[in-house]
Amino acid sequence: MNNGGGVEQRARSKIFRGALKTAILQVAATVGILSLAVVAPNTLKAIPRETLNLVFNRRKNSRNVTISRLVKEGFLTREHHRGTRVLRITSKGLRYLEHERQKHALKRPGKWDRHWRIVAFDIGEKRRKTRDALRRELRSAGFFRLQDSMWVYPFPCEDFIALLKADLRVGKDILYVVAREIENDAFLQKHFRLVA
Repeated sequence: MNNGGGVEQRARSKIFRGALKTAILQVAATVGILSLAVVAPNTLKAIPRETLNLVFNRRKNSRNVTISRLVKEGFLTREHHRGTRVLRITSKGLRYLEHERQKHALKRPGKWDRHWRIVAFDIGEKRRKTRDALRRELRSAGFFRLQDSMWVYPFPCEDFIALLKADLRVGKDILYVVAREIENDAFLQKHFRLVA
């Protein structure tokens, strides 16, 4: 007799491996180069807590197996940097994150939870191309520009923002806020067709 629990366990394991793979690549892309032994704490503030928990609070063996697989598949490379062995995300790894971002593209749920998602950023003139790319991405995803560096969306989008941070390497420069209200938001509700 076939054990259905085995099928469920394999499915859960597959989902976990995919999440761990994406999490490791997100950390590597956000930090630039990654040493799991030595990571600057201020760079980690830019990465969602769930992603960090997935990478750092798992059994070391599980993480190392995933990293070895990512290196073998060409998503990461092992290098030496200032006497430390580090991981660097490759263009193939960045393409994978882009694919994941597209796969998790924003979907409109049936009902609005009456919370606003605000994305604010501070990216200097020296990184103007990155700043412009971020604005293009937010616009194409359907965000509304409140100010040049403040955009709003009515539905959950944390995964999208996390992938965007990693892709553009702007984690520490972006603030993601969930707010109960925005003053005089009737024009926003009308824009997003949240009112009848």
